[in-house]
Amino acid sequence: MNKNYTLKTLLFSFRKFPVTLPCIWLFTILLIANIHVPFILYQQFISEILTFLFCFGTISFFIDALFLRRQRSKWYFFTLFLGILLSLLFVWLEIRASFIPYFDFFQYYICYFLFFFSLGVYFCSQNLSCSFEEYLVKVFDRTLHYHIVWFLLSLGFNIITPIALQLFHLDSFLMLQILLLLFGLYYMSSFLLSWYPEETNENVITSFLIKYMLPGILIVVFVIIYIYITRILIIGNIPPNVLLRNTAVLFLFGMPICFMNAHYHENNPFRRITKWLPCLFFPFIPLQIYSIGIRIYENGITPLRYGAIFFIFFECIALFLYYFRKTCIKQLPLLAAILIAFCCFFPFVNMKYVSYFSQRTAIE
Repeated sequence: MNKNYTLKTLLFSFRKFPVTLPCIWLFTILLIANIHVPFILYQQFISEILTFLFCFGTISFFIDALFLRRQRSKWYFFTLFLGILLSLLFVWLEIRASFIPYFDFFQYYICYFLFFFSLGVYFCSQNLSCSFEEYLVKVFDRTLHYHIVWFLLSLGFNIITPIALQLFHLDSFLMLQILLLLFGLYYMSSFLLSWYPEETNENVITSFLIKYMLPGILIVVFVIIYIYITRILIIGNIPPNVLLRNTAVLFLFGMPICFMNAHYHENNPFRRITKWLPCLFFPFIPLQIYSIGIRIYENGITPLRYGAIFFIFFECIALFLYYFRKTCIKQLPLLAAILIAFCCFFPFVNMKYVSYFSQRTAIE
């Protein structure tokens, strides 16, 4: 195994994320403990601690990424203190929201996570002296390796578990707890560290996947989607949800593949194709606008449809930067964070507020 990926390197990386990693580990341990807590009162208390750790762990990823190459002085601890206050505020708001009928607070957790995660990724990429294409290749390479190791760990665990259960008459819940422990301590920690690939030794498997396999799969998917679009245009019946969902997923996975493939300048047969492949996203945008427009016209604005509008706007900006301002591609995570904040948290224009007035107007 490559020495860069040993457990020693994983523990050494603790200094890069000294707050986020302990939050992940503590969250994992408390989650396991919460499975067998006999008293409901203690379960509620642990659940609130888990909520706090989720919120603080998310914002601490952004803070640790912000200070990756800065001295961790009083400003670092001050921002951590603000993060604690914000996390406590979220826990308090969730408790208050639980008394409001039909109020779904879970959507705010998703927005909260995506906002600070996007900011964390942005500062991780900014702290590395490489292009955004190379950064994605490094992240993919490290993620691929961690997944291979996790697969081998899971395979070994699934082989050992039945033997241990039969020989020692162990509780099956104990094995589940051990698997959760491995998932939190190794898999989630590795997932976090993969976003700051300070040192990687790119291997043959990574280059093969990015230069040959992934672009080939992407081209096949484009062909299938275009055949489907041609079919529904001939029939004259455009299903709004299916079309918008499929094209959005294709964009989320397709654009990073094009970015990563562009990093390889030699022995890359798909490079000329992937350079212009994002052009095929342009016809999707009018169809997406039509799809979401029909849904809003018929049933009003919901938080999900409001978020879809911002996602289409993000697609337009990403495609524009890709072809006309390629040096600004590295700002995409920051752009995503700004749009998420505007969509989810800004007063009078956030998804809950707009959705509420849209539905109230429709009823009246």
